[in-house]
Amino acid sequence: MDAKFLGVGLSAVVKRVEDLKPDVVGITTMTEEFRSASLVARRVKELDPQVCCIVGGPHPTALPTQTLLDERSFDIAVCGEGEHTLYELLTVLQAHNGLNEVRGIAYRTGDEAVLTGPRPWIADLDSLPFPAWELFGANEKTRFLPMLSGRGCPFQCIFCMRVSGNKPRFRSIENVLLEVQGLIDKFKCRYLYFCDETFTMDKKRLHELCDGFIEAGYNRVLRWRCETRVSTVDEGLLNKMKEAGCDTVGYGVESGNDAILKAIKKGITKAQAMNAVRWAKKAGLTVQTFFILGHPFETKDTANDTIRFARELDPDTAEFSIMTPLPGTEVAAMAERGEGGLRLLSKNYSDYSLQLSNSVELESLPIQELKRLQLKAYMSFYLRPRKFLTLFRVINVKRLPRVLPKYLGRILFGHRR
Repeated sequence: MDAKFLGVGLSAVVKRVEDLKPDVVGITTMTEEFRSASLVARRVKELDPQVCCIVGGPHPTALPTQTLLDERSFDIAVCGEGEHTLYELLTVLQAHNGLNEVRGIAYRTGDEAVLTGPRPWIADLDSLPFPAWELFGANEKTRFLPMLSGRGCPFQCIFCMRVSGNKPRFRSIENVLLEVQGLIDKFKCRYLYFCDETFTMDKKRLHELCDGFIEAGYNRVLRWRCETRVSTVDEGLLNKMKEAGCDTVGYGVESGNDAILKAIKKGITKAQAMNAVRWAKKAGLTVQTFFILGHPFETKDTANDTIRFARELDPDTAEFSIMTPLPGTEVAAMAERGEGGLRLLSKNYSDYSLQLSNSVELESLPIQELKRLQLKAYMSFYLRPRKFLTLFRVINVKRLPRVLPKYLGRILFGHRR
């Protein structure tokens, strides 16, 4: 059950559990969703204390034992890729065998949490079955579906957890095309979102995948988008992607200052960003860019460099988030130690939203000033005749009445510690 996709709240989730009367409930969570995931687990336990609540996703992968100590309603945490782990775990639970035999989990024993041995990353991604989207409510009216063609990222950005590991692993071209055909046949899919962390990492492979799309005629019946790095594209590749049906590419640019880019180990330059955006626009692609304000060693001058650079790049859309020290990242460790001018404000995971982050500030840039710079960035970029309407591509209009007063309050009155 995907409550976000279905647009339903906690009561509908609880009603589903009440109707199904399951033995096990699995909940996935990112850090900013930890409170919501905890509420689901608590309500499940209120319905039936014997139900086993298993939590997985990025947050428990970063903090497996701490997750169980932070929320007593979670019985077991799955770390990393869950396909094999969950299957083995359910088999053990059904047989009432010892949990210590299952690698890649944490489980509670009394007041403590125990972490079992690590589970290797799945080497053969082709061995995994395709997602059963119909179980999540997808049907022939569902025009937009996600897909992973590979997992893992070798780059070392200090703000990223690399939840799928450092070693890239790819599905075969044949396997990806087979899934695409199934999505078209079963759901009449007309739009795909490739969720790979760096979609253009292997240029030769991507050329082959694009050729497969063209030969099969998928470029005539569906469009797709991806996100990648400015250092892993070239003009020829972007033209091939456009020919194969790609209509949008997103780039993580992060900063408009080369010294900051070096400090955060992004491994790119402003010149590469300029070329990547120019090539994509020339190919006829919609270009999205993502920036962060509040990097370690950030100053007001370097933040303003980012704001100016976003306008100079002139992509179709730009998102400006506030640095968030997500668990398991190098920047989180720096914030704990007070390095790079960072000052940790909160360990309340509800403050760890990327857009409304209230978790860290800099000695030279208090959180209120970071919020003002974020607002300035959006106004500077979008309050132009050619850009204003594209603002609605990057904001959730339905959430505005709820989040805007809170956001403006933090700018005006600061963080309540």
